[in-house]
Amino acid sequence: QVEVVHDFYEHVLSPEPIQNWRELLEQSWTDFDFALPGGETMRSTQTRGFSTLEKFTRLHSSGTIVIGGHGTIFSLILNRIETGVDCAFHLAMPMPAVYTLEFDGLGCKIVSGSGL
Repeated sequence: QVEVVHDFYEHVLSPEPIQNWRELLEQSWTDFDFALPGGETMRSTQTRGFSTLEKFTRLHSSGTIVIGGHGTIFSLILNRIETGVDCAFHLAMPMPAVYTLEFDGLGCKIVSGSGL
């Protein structure tokens, strides 16, 4: 069954196109509380994404979940699990990037994926 999950929407760096997006993205990764007007902090995106992921693992504790989406929110989820996931990691992610996570009731670990 396919379900659209609103809380997995992509990080909003800015509601408007910006020329220096990469510089501002790097600043966002350095300061998780930085946000442009109308944009979202990395901290809020990470919290939203990870809490939604935890909710799904509780609802489907005995099965496999496949989640598709854009890179920033998933990089931030991976960062919550593995501190080495940073802006450079995010920008180097292949398309598509596939990561396997394992939840054991006590926590989460990254089992496999590009660049880890």
